[in-house]
Amino acid sequence: MKKIVNLFTLLIVLITVSCENNVSPTEQYKEKYIFYSILNSDADKQFAMIVKSSGSMSEGSQYVKGAEISMYWDNNAAFFRDSVFTYFGKEILDPAQSTYYIRNFNFPLNKKIEIEVLLPNGKRLLSETTTPDTASFPKNFNPIIPVEESNLITFTWVPEDKNLYVVPKLTFVYYRKINGVFTLQGELEVPITYYERNTVFTPIYPLPQKQTAITYEKAALTRKIASISKGEPNSNDFAVGVFAKFSLQIYDRNLSSYFSSTNQQVGGYQVSLEQSEFTNIKGGFGLFGSYVTQVKKMILDEDYLKQFGYSILFNEVN
Repeated sequence: MKKIVNLFTLLIVLITVSCENNVSPTEQYKEKYIFYSILNSDADKQFAMIVKSSGSMSEGSQYVKGAEISMYWDNNAAFFRDSVFTYFGKEILDPAQSTYYIRNFNFPLNKKIEIEVLLPNGKRLLSETTTPDTASFPKNFNPIIPVEESNLITFTWVPEDKNLYVVPKLTFVYYRKINGVFTLQGELEVPITYYERNTVFTPIYPLPQKQTAITYEKAALTRKIASISKGEPNSNDFAVGVFAKFSLQIYDRNLSSYFSSTNQQVGGYQVSLEQSEFTNIKGGFGLFGSYVTQVKKMILDEDYLKQFGYSILFNEVN
């Protein structure tokens, strides 16, 4: 969730800076509205932001309050609320940062969703997204990793739309013994490989891609799991959850076009500020899109895990 927050903030900064850089010092004052919202199938809240930017550098950018944001699909409608609220466990105290949200949104797959933003001054912003559908996996999909006789771990899938970008991700959870009890410490992502230079190993993670397969080096998984107890005297103080996750984050056409046009060399939801002006908002600037997260439950081979000296725990997979 923290990565989504980072994307949320960075894209607003990105689009605002991009718009302001094109303002001439002699240009007459002109308001520009920037709208941002990405629907996430894996979240119980959906968010939106509206920023007003002007040609006056002294005024800068301001969050817009009091707008009405509506979404429509089939015979359904949903409406964003505008309020201070608990944002991923952290309270927003600055009333100037107005963030719109919807709770308990039932994310529909493969549906065209239209969004309408009615600003306090009567101006309207419009956009739409067609939410992605999930991919299918081979019938002989083997959930046990790694395979003993192979140095590679390969996942393949069949997308509903081959033109959409996908971000694969392989993760597992680990625990540490605190006061005699194994306590969950977090989820770690496995890199596809490590780049070694001068005995320094740099992890390389999957990028947004259109390919329908991803291959991890078994050595990368081994190095990642071993890193849990690096520098610690006793590996028995750690445990690994036997169930891992392989997930696909499938972007809609809007997000796919965004990543394609900006030519980012990033993974997940980290965003570089050096981007071109991408917008799909009629009447303004910004980005409206959607993505679906699809999860496959994996099993880490217990004989393989025993080499690390960790305890092995059964864990839940969401």
